Amino acid sequence: MAETFLFNIAERVLEKLVHLSVQEIRLALIVKTELKRSEDTMSSIKAKTDESDWIYIRESEIWRLEQHENDILPVMKLSYNHLPSHLQRCLAFLSLYKKDEIYVSDRVICLWMANGLLEHPKQNQEWEDVGKRYLNELLSRCLIQMEQDFWLYFTFKMHDLVHDLALDVSQKECKTVNSETETVDENVRHLLFCDEKLVGVPRVLEEMKNVRIRD
Repeated sequence: MAETFLFNIAERVLEKLVHLSVQEIRLALIVKTELKRSEDTMSSIKAKTDESDWIYIRESEIWRLEQHENDILPVMKLSYNHLPSHLQRCLAFLSLYKKDEIYVSDRVICLWMANGLLEHPKQNQEWEDVGKRYLNELLSRCLIQMEQDFWLYFTFKMHDLVHDLALDVSQKECKTVNSETETVDENVRHLLFCDEKLVGVPRVLEEMKNVRIRD
């Protein structure tokens, strides 16, 4: 009886996934864990004994996000929620870069350091070692893609779908500001100014008490 109940829950979860583009999911790769689960046989799903896990996935609020055809953001966000907190913060920070921009590992690590996103180094480690470990973790999870390895540093890119995810999860902490920006969440901690037309502090920031501006 319990097996039948769990089977029904799992089946409804798979129904939510069936419309997704497998090609897009494979490109994003952040959802590879969910993809593997959805491709497993139904018998393996029946072996799932933790009822609360399946109910949590089925009822998760991410399925209620505004979606378009073949939109896989909800599944990607489900995977993001299972990342370690340090990787969540660092991935969200990368949303400040533009799509298709080439990242340089050393520069990214320096920005992470400057913004307090790295854990304190362990014995015989440097801050750079911690940053490199984070980047290697993101690479191993296919959240970023290696472009060129220059031995002492490397360049990498982020897939458009992963960048969309980073933008979505970083809305309340990171913000790119230009001359047309009208609103900024009061809890934003990281700002990137990327408009040559900007000659002063945007008016929208003048009312934010917690923002510090450095020339």
